[in-house]
Amino acid sequence: MSSPDQVPQASPAEVLQQGSIESGEDSGSEFDDGYSTDYSSQTTSLLSSVRHYKYENGRRYHAFGKEDAYALPNDENEQDRLDLYHHIWSMVLRGELYTAPLENPQLILDIGTGTGIWAIDMADKHPEAKVIGNDLSAVQPSWIPPNLQFEIDDMEMPWVYRENYFDFIHLRTMAGCFEDWDLIIKRAFKHLKPGGYIEIQDYDYEVLNGTPDNLRGPPPDSPFYRWANLTTAAAEKAGRPFVNAKTQGKRLRDHGFANVTERWEMWPYTPWNKDKKPKELGQYILLGTQQALTNYALALLTRHMGMKKDEVAKLCKETSRELVAGKQQYWQKAWFIYGQKPLDVE
Repeated sequence: MSSPDQVPQASPAEVLQQGSIESGEDSGSEFDDGYSTDYSSQTTSLLSSVRHYKYENGRRYHAFGKEDAYALPNDENEQDRLDLYHHIWSMVLRGELYTAPLENPQLILDIGTGTGIWAIDMADKHPEAKVIGNDLSAVQPSWIPPNLQFEIDDMEMPWVYRENYFDFIHLRTMAGCFEDWDLIIKRAFKHLKPGGYIEIQDYDYEVLNGTPDNLRGPPPDSPFYRWANLTTAAAEKAGRPFVNAKTQGKRLRDHGFANVTERWEMWPYTPWNKDKKPKELGQYILLGTQQALTNYALALLTRHMGMKKDEVAKLCKETSRELVAGKQQYWQKAWFIYGQKPLDVE
């Protein structure tokens, strides 16, 4: 993704500084519209905190927004993992970026954009659209398509955008990020245009083992069983549970979305499958999971489960060895869910 029409993107703080005028005024930027009038007050706190990262157990974490709102690090190791999983999702979708039946979307919001790789691809795919990617951490690249803007924002705080504004709102692998998913869905409904779509892509974080017609949990004495149980319990204790993908379709319906579509796929954790495509997928997921073990566990287990750093490291090492050995047929469910704001709703 390098083309001559790409321009250097200002830092997130600079972007918000440019957009801090009241909505409706003309600053000469194509990205200044769409914001509510309280935008500048949020910019002030952002300028002093966006890059004041928190360091803990040798890893780097976000500092903007609520303290410990996101349990995963934002350093280069985690950024590499996020980019790898973008490749995995793209593989499964055969190069597509979404499953919703979009028609010429003009305004797109990517919540929890991470490294921004999905937003960059989306901006390239829809050069006529304005794409906004936001996140708690300023880890996005500086050279991006001219129709893309990155912003640093906490989506659990009041949204800065106008209502009835977006054509598409996208959230991927956001389980464990929010205390109140109902609040996020309500806001998405409010800020989508009538006829606009929301799409959620995520795992359900329940590890399955066996054949598709005889699925069960991991062996109780396995390191993976202990890792999965501890991290899931810690996320619950933190008030930001991992296991919620299977309930998102109902949540969309409950908050007024129509034409809700849900589907899930079984993804292998390791390349144990003999068929070419699932084996290749398992190879990538194994690599990603090996990185994810520590990234998911370190902060959660030391903050909420009373474990020491070396104890977490030992558990993750044992789990990695188990997965590489490939003796178990581990699966996870990946969910694809979208819904549409009805045309007759303002």
